[in-house]
Amino acid sequence: MSGPIPDSANSLGGVVLPVQGVWTDRGQWSPVGMATRRPLSGSLHVYYAGLSGGRPITLSYQPPLSWLLPATVDALRVLADVPGATYTLTWLGADYTVMFNHAQPPALNVELYTGAGGVIPSGHADDPDRLHYAAVINLIEV
Repeated sequence: MSGPIPDSANSLGGVVLPVQGVWTDRGQWSPVGMATRRPLSGSLHVYYAGLSGGRPITLSYQPPLSWLLPATVDALRVLADVPGATYTLTWLGADYTVMFNHAQPPALNVELYTGAGGVIPSGHADDPDRLHYAAVINLIEV
């Protein structure tokens, strides 16, 4: 079956995320760690191991193509403000156990989208629930 993926396909800790977001660093991590050392003898020593956890997951919502509504921003802020909490991220049908990456602040970076010329889009200024927010959500897989 093909067709559009419903908005409920993506969520973080029960908060529904729009499917138009982008996982910007999805291909920039490897599950293998490696270090090298060259002792005085001159030979190369290579150390490697499989990594579990630590994968950065950066989700980006940038208007006008994707954005978050105020209720979503508020719900994410509640999640981000709990120290050490882990959540399930469901992204396009796959589940990941994540936490907000406060080591790379801000873990939740949100800005009001004002559109071209710094003006809030027509019809949105009078209804705070219709405002659009650009957001970057910094997570780490645990």
